[in-house]
Amino acid sequence: MKFFTVAIMFMFLGIVSVPISYADDKALIDKYSKECEKGNTESCFELGLMYYYGKVVPEDYKKAVKLFNKACDGGNTKGCYNLGVMYDTGRGVPVDYKKACELYTKSCDGGYAQGCFNLGVMYANGEGVRVDKRKSSELYGKACDGGNYSGCYNLGVMYMDGEGVPVDYKKASELYDKALSLLKKACDLGNQMGCDNYKIIYKWVVIHTKYYTTK
Repeated sequence: MKFFTVAIMFMFLGIVSVPISYADDKALIDKYSKECEKGNTESCFELGLMYYYGKVVPEDYKKAVKLFNKACDGGNTKGCYNLGVMYDTGRGVPVDYKKACELYTKSCDGGYAQGCFNLGVMYANGEGVRVDKRKSSELYGKACDGGNYSGCYNLGVMYMDGEGVPVDYKKASELYDKALSLLKKACDLGNQMGCDNYKIIYKWVVIHTKYYTTK
Protein backbone atom coordinates (compact mmCIF):
# COMPACT_ATOMS: atom_id res chain seq x y z
CA MET A 1 0.00 0.00 0.00
CA LYS A 2 1.33 3.39 -0.93
CA PHE A 3 0.30 6.70 0.51
CA PHE A 4 -0.05 9.84 -1.52
CA THR A 5 3.28 11.52 -0.80
CA VAL A 6 2.09 14.92 -1.97
CA ALA A 7 -0.76 14.93 0.54
CA ILE A 8 0.84 17.83 2.39
CA MET A 9 2.58 19.44 -0.56
CA PHE A 10 -0.09 22.07 -0.94
CA MET A 11 2.50 24.27 0.77
CA PHE A 12 5.23 23.89 -1.79
CA LEU A 13 4.14 26.60 -4.24
CA GLY A 14 3.82 29.35 -1.66
CA ILE A 15 5.69 32.61 -2.06
CA VAL A 16 7.88 33.17 0.97
CA SER A 17 7.01 36.35 2.80
CA VAL A 18 8.24 38.05 5.94
CA PRO A 19 6.37 39.53 8.91
CA ILE A 20 6.24 43.09 7.70
CA SER A 21 3.65 45.78 8.30
CA TYR A 22 2.92 47.64 5.09
CA ALA A 23 1.78 51.13 5.92
CA ASP A 24 0.04 53.11 3.22
CA ASP A 25 3.21 55.10 2.77
CA LYS A 26 4.67 55.81 -0.65
CA ALA A 27 7.94 56.74 1.04
CA LEU A 28 8.46 53.04 1.68
CA ILE A 29 8.54 52.39 -2.06
CA ASP A 30 11.11 55.13 -2.57
CA LYS A 31 13.22 53.76 0.28
CA TYR A 32 13.29 50.19 -1.03
CA SER A 33 13.76 51.36 -4.63
CA LYS A 34 16.80 53.46 -3.80
CA GLU A 35 18.34 50.76 -1.62
CA CYS A 36 17.67 48.11 -4.26
CA GLU A 37 19.37 50.23 -6.94
CA LYS A 38 22.40 50.45 -4.65
CA GLY A 39 22.59 46.67 -4.45
CA ASN A 40 20.68 45.93 -1.25
CA THR A 41 19.20 42.54 -2.15
CA GLU A 42 16.87 42.44 0.85
CA SER A 43 15.28 45.70 -0.30
CA CYS A 44 14.85 44.25 -3.80
CA PHE A 45 13.22 41.22 -2.21
CA GLU A 46 10.89 43.32 -0.03
CA LEU A 47 9.91 45.51 -2.97
CA GLY A 48 9.25 42.38 -5.02
CA LEU A 49 6.86 41.16 -2.34
CA MET A 50 5.00 44.46 -2.37
CA TYR A 51 4.44 44.23 -6.13
CA TYR A 52 3.53 40.54 -5.88
CA TYR A 53 0.87 41.11 -3.24
CA GLY A 54 -0.20 44.55 -4.43
CA LYS A 55 0.69 46.25 -1.14
CA VAL A 56 1.01 50.04 -1.38
CA VAL A 57 1.62 49.58 -5.13
CA PRO A 58 -0.63 47.93 -7.75
CA GLU A 59 -0.16 44.16 -8.12
CA ASP A 60 2.43 43.55 -10.84
CA TYR A 61 3.87 40.04 -11.25
CA LYS A 62 6.25 41.07 -14.01
CA LYS A 63 7.73 43.77 -11.81
CA ALA A 64 7.97 41.28 -8.96
CA VAL A 65 9.84 38.87 -11.25
CA LYS A 66 12.42 41.53 -12.12
CA LEU A 67 12.95 42.41 -8.47
CA PHE A 68 13.19 38.81 -7.26
CA ASN A 69 15.63 38.16 -10.10
CA LYS A 70 17.79 41.09 -9.03
CA ALA A 71 17.70 39.88 -5.43
CA CYS A 72 18.62 36.36 -6.54
CA ASP A 73 21.50 37.55 -8.72
CA GLY A 74 22.83 39.31 -5.62
CA GLY A 75 22.78 36.09 -3.60
CA ASN A 76 19.44 36.47 -1.81
CA THR A 77 18.18 32.89 -1.38
CA LYS A 78 14.59 33.97 -0.71
CA GLY A 79 14.63 35.93 -3.95
CA CYS A 80 15.80 32.82 -5.82
CA TYR A 81 13.10 30.75 -4.17
CA ASN A 82 10.30 33.19 -4.98
CA LEU A 83 11.49 33.54 -8.55
CA GLY A 84 11.47 29.75 -8.78
CA VAL A 85 7.87 29.67 -7.58
CA MET A 86 6.88 32.19 -10.25
CA TYR A 87 8.42 30.05 -13.00
CA ASP A 88 6.80 27.02 -11.40
CA THR A 89 3.33 28.60 -11.45
CA GLY A 90 3.60 30.83 -14.51
CA ARG A 91 3.03 34.10 -12.72
CA GLY A 92 4.69 36.99 -14.51
CA VAL A 93 6.63 34.53 -16.69
CA PRO A 94 5.80 31.43 -18.77
CA VAL A 95 5.81 28.14 -16.86
CA ASP A 96 9.33 26.72 -17.00
CA TYR A 97 9.98 23.78 -14.67
CA LYS A 98 13.61 23.48 -15.68
CA LYS A 99 14.24 27.12 -14.77
CA ALA A 100 12.30 26.65 -11.54
CA CYS A 101 14.55 23.71 -10.63
CA GLU A 102 17.66 25.78 -11.31
CA LEU A 103 16.40 28.52 -9.00
CA TYR A 104 15.31 26.10 -6.28
CA THR A 105 18.77 24.52 -6.49
CA LYS A 106 20.41 27.91 -6.05
CA SER A 107 18.16 28.65 -3.10
CA CYS A 108 18.78 25.23 -1.53
CA ASP A 109 22.54 25.42 -2.03
CA GLY A 110 22.41 28.77 -0.26
CA GLY A 111 20.87 27.13 2.79
CA TYR A 112 17.19 27.98 2.30
CA ALA A 113 15.23 24.93 3.46
CA GLN A 114 12.04 25.65 1.52
CA GLY A 115 14.08 25.71 -1.68
CA CYS A 116 15.36 22.21 -0.86
CA PHE A 117 11.82 21.02 -0.23
CA ASN A 118 10.46 22.39 -3.51
CA LEU A 119 13.38 20.85 -5.39
CA GLY A 120 12.61 17.55 -3.68
CA VAL A 121 9.05 17.76 -4.97
CA MET A 122 10.32 18.39 -8.49
CA TYR A 123 12.52 15.29 -8.36
CA ALA A 124 9.67 13.25 -6.90
CA ASN A 125 7.27 14.30 -9.66
CA GLY A 126 9.74 14.53 -12.54
CA GLU A 127 9.09 18.19 -13.26
CA GLY A 128 12.05 19.91 -14.92
CA VAL A 129 14.22 16.91 -14.03
CA ARG A 130 14.00 13.12 -14.31
CA VAL A 131 12.20 11.31 -11.53
CA ASP A 132 14.75 10.44 -8.86
CA LYS A 133 13.23 9.31 -5.57
CA ARG A 134 16.60 8.89 -3.91
CA LYS A 135 17.55 12.48 -4.75
CA SER A 136 14.12 13.59 -3.60
CA SER A 137 14.59 11.89 -0.23
CA GLU A 138 17.99 13.54 0.19
CA LEU A 139 16.48 16.95 -0.48
CA TYR A 140 13.59 16.35 1.90
CA GLY A 141 16.17 15.38 4.51
CA LYS A 142 18.09 18.61 3.93
CA ALA A 143 14.86 20.60 4.16
CA CYS A 144 13.91 18.80 7.37
CA ASP A 145 17.31 19.47 8.92
CA GLY A 146 16.74 23.14 8.09
CA GLY A 147 13.48 23.19 10.04
CA ASN A 148 11.01 22.62 7.19
CA TYR A 149 8.15 20.50 8.53
CA SER A 150 6.94 19.48 5.05
CA GLY A 151 10.36 17.99 4.35
CA CYS A 152 10.20 15.97 7.56
CA TYR A 153 6.71 14.73 6.79
CA ASN A 154 7.35 13.75 3.17
CA LEU A 155 10.60 12.01 4.08
CA GLY A 156 8.63 10.11 6.72
CA VAL A 157 6.20 8.93 4.04
CA MET A 158 9.12 7.76 1.92
CA TYR A 159 10.52 5.72 4.80
CA MET A 160 7.07 4.22 5.35
CA ASP A 161 6.74 3.25 1.69
CA GLY A 162 10.39 2.46 0.95
CA GLU A 163 10.68 4.97 -1.89
CA GLY A 164 14.19 6.32 -2.37
CA VAL A 165 15.13 4.88 1.02
CA PRO A 166 14.78 1.48 2.75
CA VAL A 167 11.55 0.88 4.67
CA ASP A 168 12.11 2.06 8.22
CA TYR A 169 8.99 2.63 10.33
CA LYS A 170 10.96 3.82 13.35
CA LYS A 171 12.70 6.50 11.29
CA ALA A 172 9.40 7.49 9.73
CA SER A 173 7.83 7.88 13.16
CA GLU A 174 10.70 10.09 14.31
CA LEU A 175 10.28 12.30 11.25
CA TYR A 176 6.53 12.61 11.77
CA ASP A 177 7.16 13.61 15.38
CA LYS A 178 9.61 16.28 14.23
CA ALA A 179 7.14 17.64 11.68
CA LEU A 180 4.42 17.86 14.31
CA SER A 181 6.80 19.48 16.80
CA LEU A 182 7.73 22.19 14.29
CA LEU A 183 4.09 22.87 13.54
CA LYS A 184 3.10 22.97 17.19
CA LYS A 185 5.84 25.51 17.84
CA ALA A 186 4.54 27.70 15.01
CA CYS A 187 0.99 27.32 16.28
CA ASP A 188 2.00 28.25 19.83
CA LEU A 189 3.55 31.43 18.41
CA GLY A 190 0.21 32.40 16.92
CA ASN A 191 0.68 31.11 13.37
CA GLN A 192 -2.82 30.01 12.28
CA MET A 193 -1.49 28.15 9.25
CA GLY A 194 0.76 26.20 11.61
CA CYS A 195 -2.26 25.26 13.71
CA ASP A 196 -4.30 24.21 10.67
CA ASN A 197 -1.49 22.16 9.15
CA TYR A 198 -0.80 20.51 12.51
CA LYS A 199 -4.34 19.10 12.47
CA ILE A 200 -3.99 17.91 8.88
CA ILE A 201 -0.63 16.20 9.36
CA TYR A 202 -1.70 14.71 12.69
CA LYS A 203 -4.62 13.04 10.91
CA TRP A 204 -2.32 11.59 8.24
CA VAL A 205 0.16 10.38 10.84
CA VAL A 206 -2.61 8.51 12.66
CA ILE A 207 -3.67 6.86 9.39
CA HIS A 208 -0.09 5.88 8.50
CA THR A 209 0.90 4.52 11.88
CA LYS A 210 -2.40 2.69 12.34
CA TYR A 211 -1.97 0.97 9.00
CA TYR A 212 1.63 -0.04 9.49
CA THR A 213 1.23 -1.22 13.07
CA THR A 214 -1.85 -3.38 12.39
CA LYS A 215 -1.08 -4.97 9.03
